[in-house]
Amino acid sequence: MDEEQLAKIAEDYYLNKLTFGDISHKYKISRYKINKALDQAVKDGVIKIEIRNSNQRNSRLERLLSELYPGTHFFVIQDDENVIGTSERVTLCAAEKFSEDIKGGNKTVGISWGETINAMIEYAPTATLENVKFVQ
Repeated sequence: MDEEQLAKIAEDYYLNKLTFGDISHKYKISRYKINKALDQAVKDGVIKIEIRNSNQRNSRLERLLSELYPGTHFFVIQDDENVIGTSERVTLCAAEKFSEDIKGGNKTVGISWGETINAMIEYAPTATLENVKFVQ
């Protein structure tokens, strides 16, 4: 694919918020080729993605772990200057993930340690959680 087509596909996906299905129909290409085109656009510098993340995750280490353990998604939080700051970063990340999962339709939430549950409640948005089960 040439740079112009890569740019058009990237623009439709990232800026116009078209789904892979919409883009597939528009350009008469498979969803697989759309994914490859977006990857290629990043590699070729056609698009640049900047992510500002308040919980300061270590994306490089997350990517390395994901390569070592395919099919598993990792969240690696950078240490803060002190233990309290690190704890707040972990809690914020957990609250964000929790909110995404609930909005995405997941009905079972597992959390590995008790202190996180209490702190997460402070950060999580207020919502009615019908049919949601919490497990520790």
